[in-house]
Amino acid sequence: MARHGNGVALVPPRVGARWLHDVVLSTADAILFLKGRVSFIDPAAQMHVAGSNVESILIAYGPDNVVALEHCGLEGRLWRLRR
Repeated sequence: MARHGNGVALVPPRVGARWLHDVVLSTADAILFLKGRVSFIDPAAQMHVAGSNVESILIAYGPDNVVALEHCGLEGRLWRLRR
């Protein structure tokens, strides 16, 4: 994702992880720290399934994806890394 430079990645917020410091913080345009945990929907049953047991962040690469996170309506805090 960092090499491509266009997209949004959903990952756990591993604040002490080397990949976060070495790659994400130096290449991403923004991070949305989600409030609460992500839940998923089973497409066949159209019902919520057991949610994630960890928190999640959305990492934006590219200006259009930063705007998408700004207006996505998900509860959380957006942190811009590059301008």
